[in-house]
Amino acid sequence: MKREKKTIPIVFTFDDNYALPAAVAIKSLVHTGKKGTWYDIYCLYQNLSEQNRQALDQVAKINWIKVDASLFAGVPATAEYPVDVYYRLAIHDILPQHDRILYSDVDVLFQGDLTSIYEMEMEDAYWAGVPLEKNETPSLEVLSSQVGNPDDPKFMSGHTKFTENRNENIFASGFMVINAKKMRADRMTEKFLETIKKFSGRLKMFDLEVLNLACQNGTIKSLPFDYCVLEDIAIANDYRKTNLYPFLSRVFSDKELTYAIRRPVILHYTGANEVRVWRREEKNQPLQYCFFFSMVAALLI
Repeated sequence: MKREKKTIPIVFTFDDNYALPAAVAIKSLVHTGKKGTWYDIYCLYQNLSEQNRQALDQVAKINWIKVDASLFAGVPATAEYPVDVYYRLAIHDILPQHDRILYSDVDVLFQGDLTSIYEMEMEDAYWAGVPLEKNETPSLEVLSSQVGNPDDPKFMSGHTKFTENRNENIFASGFMVINAKKMRADRMTEKFLETIKKFSGRLKMFDLEVLNLACQNGTIKSLPFDYCVLEDIAIANDYRKTNLYPFLSRVFSDKELTYAIRRPVILHYTGANEVRVWRREEKNQPLQYCFFFSMVAALLI
């Protein structure tokens, strides 16, 4: 009997500055999926050249959707966090044909199939993500265990704390399992826009903070660290000596962290090096990243 393929919708949002890492991420996604898995790939964009879209079409079959610029007009943004980061807040409305959708940043490398996480029980959660930190002001003991100080760029003191956020943890938004049906039913795009307006002057990580502030009372479900293994942790000789450990250890056990490092599903390349991984010489890239980079780099360089 022929096995039916499992179709999983997954969304990426990026501009021309991230076309190359997007190609690497998408190549690794389709390469590491199981035989019975089919990813229905959507890319939401506003500023992405025809040349780059054609190049990415050689990597995988992609559904291109140009986002209406008026949807997030006037929202706070920076060079590091362009308006594209907000598009994930409206995925459930942009793709009304899907009740469950995955979202991922593009500075990642997929190392495993996503079927099991796509099929997870969502209960009453709007979305699921990896908790990276307790939602509390770090103690002096935690802060003193780090190298540097709050003005040092290598100092990882955690995310901005909002007294209005009563969730136990702060969740990363770089990989999300989105309960699109529930988000549409509760008109969450409107709530997200209201949250942006309310906290506009205080937002620093924009989409992450909006998602954490707007979704409280148990409406964010936790994913294991396997789905956001940060490069700092992955490359360390002893992950317990990294600046992230004091925060991650408040959320995950050493057993959970060790397992994730050994068997990551998603590697997230941010923070460990001032030079982003796709801008490094290939000889200086981690072997697993270089493997996929070498497959696609000629298409976009």
